[in-house]
Amino acid sequence: MEMRLPVLLLLSLFLALFGCASVEEDAAQAPSQPASFFRVPESPRSYSAAYAISEGGGTSYKEVWRSGRRMRTDYAVGAARLSLFFLDDRAYSCLMQQNGSECHDITKGASQMPSSFFLAPKTDGAVPSESVKVGTSDGQCYLLPNPPYGERKFCIARGVLAYDEYSSGAGKRVEYATRITYGEPDPSVFGLPAEIGGNQ
Repeated sequence: MEMRLPVLLLLSLFLALFGCASVEEDAAQAPSQPASFFRVPESPRSYSAAYAISEGGGTSYKEVWRSGRRMRTDYAVGAARLSLFFLDDRAYSCLMQQNGSECHDITKGASQMPSSFFLAPKTDGAVPSESVKVGTSDGQCYLLPNPPYGERKFCIARGVLAYDEYSSGAGKRVEYATRITYGEPDPSVFGLPAEIGGNQ
């Protein structure tokens, strides 16, 4: 029970930060489906990646694993790790600490997540900018209108987001890849570290 409060606080923080995105996207669910329906958009490429995120005067870090309709995103929270698992039509959050792990079913809330959380930004309406090199891969950057805060700049390398920069009422946010590994991740990374301990 002692881990229940941190889990809920971290989930609340995640949802609050998620709501601050400045670029609106369509929800991951299909319009014809019930509001509670959820299914992970299929990734065109399997990969794992690590990112640094600069926002609000601080820097945070996350890791992403992607394969088909499976996705895992980890956030470093001090000595703990908050993991979000999206496995086809189910979603879970897990907090892993030195004294144990606890997981929760968050499928209902996941149905409202925008597609930009799961896939690289769409280039429709974007203006190609400079080319970049991400490791040994070539990437392309784009500029997209982001009124009233100017432009959003993002770069994609082989279908994977490598850089994303935009401003909002909360300030400037920059996310960039520190590592991208193309290919099928180890299947074990999609396994939950604990049994489901509660529902959100």
